[in-house]
Amino acid sequence: MMYSRRGFTIVELLVVIVVIAILAALTIVAYNGVQTRAENNKTVNVVEAYAKAFQLYATDNGQYPSTSVYPCIGDYAGATVGVCGEVVDGGDTTTCNYSGATSVSTAFDSLVSSYLANKPSTSLQRMECNGSVFVGAYVNKNDTNTKDINVQFYLKGDVPCPTIIGIVSTQRAQAGTTTKCRLIMPTLP
Repeated sequence: MMYSRRGFTIVELLVVIVVIAILAALTIVAYNGVQTRAENNKTVNVVEAYAKAFQLYATDNGQYPSTSVYPCIGDYAGATVGVCGEVVDGGDTTTCNYSGATSVSTAFDSLVSSYLANKPSTSLQRMECNGSVFVGAYVNKNDTNTKDINVQFYLKGDVPCPTIIGIVSTQRAQAGTTTKCRLIMPTLP
């Protein structure tokens, strides 16, 4: 009696390995896309929460909360300087440029704290635009006109800026892996 040993050939094993590698690559790409969208949504949720808080503040006070600095909005887990806006200066002065030196402002936070159920956590996702690196969201200072306020924020990828109910408009600029959005609150009478 002869026994025949039949197993997998090297070609069959290579085909299986290639198929597994392709499936793994597709899974990794899909996961990265989901993760980026989740971080973008986290930033948008922070902006929406603050937009509602600004509207409530304006209803009670007849003006938006005043700020002479460019305060970061949201919770940046204890960081103080260089946590939002442009965190690495690459010399970008066009598409994704920002307004001024941003920082966490406890004075601004205390103005809006009673209008937020809790301070929402902000995405720390980093985006590159023309050599500069951007993170999160901040308020453009309005110390000379408290009837206007706007929020500048950054999203990863070439994505549309969100539509937020009750807000006059958003402006969009895109370059590299960054979309810069500006939320413009309605001008108060």
